Amino acid sequence: VFQVSIREYAPFLFLGIIAWQFVTESILQGCNSFRLGSTYLRVRPIPIAIFPLRIVLSAGTHGLIGLVAAGLVIWFCQGIDHPLALLSLIPAAMIFTITAWSLACICGILHTAFSDTQQIAEITLQALFYATPVIYVPESLHQASWLHLLVECNPFASLLELIRKPLLHGEL
Repeated sequence: VFQVSIREYAPFLFLGIIAWQFVTESILQGCNSFRLGSTYLRVRPIPIAIFPLRIVLSAGTHGLIGLVAAGLVIWFCQGIDHPLALLSLIPAAMIFTITAWSLACICGILHTAFSDTQQIAEITLQALFYATPVIYVPESLHQASWLHLLVECNPFASLLELIRKPLLHGEL
């Protein structure tokens, strides 16, 4: 697929889907985070950012399980050239978590005012899925194409590279 061997493409695809699922789950479940925590909010005054954080940590647990499985697949298919590069996954996971938490908070606040926010987020995330190199290798796009520019300007593509580079290429 895309002139890439299956031994290289399978881990690439696996990591992309794991990372995208974490972001998607955080945003979509974050829309309902304040409604799900409304009984707690009525009983005692607590910081409202805790409710989206609970959603993101739950999605993070699922993502971490998938990341361990992906690491095993990569180790089996390609081997890990630079094990010290895996340490860069720690700040990458923190950046990913803070980004997902921020987006979950924004969507949760918007959803309390506009009840259609979750449906709009689903459609937007579906469009962003194809604009982000989750299932295709960014190098497969022609340099002169406007699609290549779309991928370069996409902030989610940079987030995916934070996870992919240490595991697939051993780069920091």
